Amino acid sequence: MLASIRRNPKKIDGYVINTLHRMMAPVAQKYPDKVVLVKQMGESEPAYLYEIKY
Repeated sequence: MLASIRRNPKKIDGYVINTLHRMMAPVAQKYPDKVVLVKQMGESEPAYLYEIKY
């Protein structure tokens, strides 16, 4: 699950902690058939549920 965790939890300013996003992006690019988006939850600060097939 990749969540949009706010840098400042008291304020919606568009900045999120994206460590997991940066780690997952190269894996998804190299193995696109192994990472499948299952569901997106939320609009302004979405969280994504992925299935990893191995």
